[in-house]
Amino acid sequence: MTKPNKNIQSEPTLFHYCSTETFLNIIANKTLRLSDISKSNDYKETKWIFEYIEDEIIKQFEAAPFFRGEYIRGLSEIETIKLVVRNIMEKMKNRSEELMYVSCFSEDDDKLSQWRGYADDGCGLVIGFNYHSLNTLISKCEELNLMQVLYPEDIATASQEIKDYSERVLDSIHRALTNDKLETLLNNEYGVIDIFHELSSRNFIRKSISFKNPAFKEENEWRIVFDGEFSKSTDWDYWYDPKEGRPRLYGEYSELFPKGLQFRTQKNKIVSFFDLSFKGFEESIIDSITIGPKSEIQESDLDQLLGYYGYDITEIKINKSTSTYR
Repeated sequence: MTKPNKNIQSEPTLFHYCSTETFLNIIANKTLRLSDISKSNDYKETKWIFEYIEDEIIKQFEAAPFFRGEYIRGLSEIETIKLVVRNIMEKMKNRSEELMYVSCFSEDDDKLSQWRGYADDGCGLVIGFNYHSLNTLISKCEELNLMQVLYPEDIATASQEIKDYSERVLDSIHRALTNDKLETLLNNEYGVIDIFHELSSRNFIRKSISFKNPAFKEENEWRIVFDGEFSKSTDWDYWYDPKEGRPRLYGEYSELFPKGLQFRTQKNKIVSFFDLSFKGFEESIIDSITIGPKSEIQESDLDQLLGYYGYDITEIKINKSTSTYR
């Protein structure tokens, strides 16, 4: 993933909806939580792109079919290809063991659906984070990225990379069928769908984090993403010193993630997360705070809280939601 363009003309304030408890933790601890994206409310996170790849492979086969008649009794040519492709895509998804951690924002600071979904049903708050300060913060680590989420109806028509990748997969299928290796193709044994596809599938999963189901389009989402070898290490001796009772971190990781990898419960799940520290940015990182439509917090409460923890309250605009929701 590439870093965002530092010369971007429009630098939006990015809004983080949260409960009052989360708001207090963010302000007091000066951290933003990056959670395992696989535990998000969209169960197809990081998997959407494979559906577009599957559609593109079928489209390419329909444009230039390379066999006629039955390969599998009772199935037409297109039904056979669909079965094979679906099997390959599922195996590629399952092979990937990538972990990615995200913190989510919106371009909108007062949207009722987001109050309901992400801010304790309107009882919470919205923190408006300064784009430039966030970008400066994450630039300290190559594994952190700030990106805008896309909600394309059909990314396959717009992505040459997807077309090229689909062509390679389809070529592998063609070769396997030509060599009478349908069974091994369905089992996805090594040598039929070669290592290129496994590596590429992981690459596409990384990229797919910037694509989301169009049903979520109204969220106008941006993300801080922690995606790299460090974040995915499962060598726990590397991560944590049980004798000392503290994480083993160094360099920018120690500065940005002082508590290392942590865990919390979420209903019936255990979710891993990192707390990204923004200490040193207190005077510039928050542009605004919007109080939820059902919140009883007063502006004077926020003035006291922000001043106590070292924020420049003269530079933070405090608003009350205009949503008539109760």
